[in-house]
Amino acid sequence: MKRVMVMCETSGLLYGELVSHVQQEVTLARCRRIYSFSGACTIDQLAVEGSKEPHKCIVTCPVERYIVLDAIEVIAMTDKSWHNLNHIRSWKATGDKCHETKRLVKLQVNEWMKQNNAANMQQHKEAHSLGEMAIIKTNGRDKK
Repeated sequence: MKRVMVMCETSGLLYGELVSHVQQEVTLARCRRIYSFSGACTIDQLAVEGSKEPHKCIVTCPVERYIVLDAIEVIAMTDKSWHNLNHIRSWKATGDKCHETKRLVKLQVNEWMKQNNAANMQQHKEAHSLGEMAIIKTNGRDKK
């Protein structure tokens, strides 16, 4: 069976063995959802190489059969990627493990927000600086 990664409009990112594919409906066997990943820049790289940081990835437990109704991308996976992702421990509620994973997700989200806020602050400073320069130039012309 062909192994694929499927990006969906609202169902997220899944991978499994392709059973059927008709328009946006994709049926997968031995399917897992990738809740978050690290160690790959894009899902294309993830489908080809797997993750270089599998310990930072969050992947759900396998489901025997899954029907996705909102597929927008279907990407062929390599054996390397398949084995890499299948060796990631399943994310599931088992007492402290689930709590620990939620804590890690929260840390990842906080780190992303810090980076995003830092980038937004830099853009704001640059825009403010450009605005001041425009005012100075306009005032200079008005004085002449």
